[in-house]
Amino acid sequence: MPSRPASPRSPHRPENVLLAGMLLDARLTAGLTQLEAASTLGVAQTFISKIEVGERKIELVVVRDLCRIYDVDFLDFVASYDAAARKGRVAPSKRLVRKDKGTHRA
Repeated sequence: MPSRPASPRSPHRPENVLLAGMLLDARLTAGLTQLEAASTLGVAQTFISKIEVGERKIELVVVRDLCRIYDVDFLDFVASYDAAARKGRVAPSKRLVRKDKGTHRA
């Protein structure tokens, strides 16, 4: 029996994992903690955490807002994401892997 493709809405879809990793990298490059980013966005720290570990879907407007907070050009970010997704670079960053979910953070 063939496997079903991941739901387009699933936060676990490979492309969403790539996006989560890119947002994590952008936050770290900006030198911000999850709490600092969340406070600026006006959400709880767990909102940022759940995005970064793939437990929450990521809306485009949130990506745009996070790019502003991280001082990243939104269109450049989207272009980089698209290029990586087209090349099949959708594996999660090593720091995205959590021990409690079969993955761990570095």
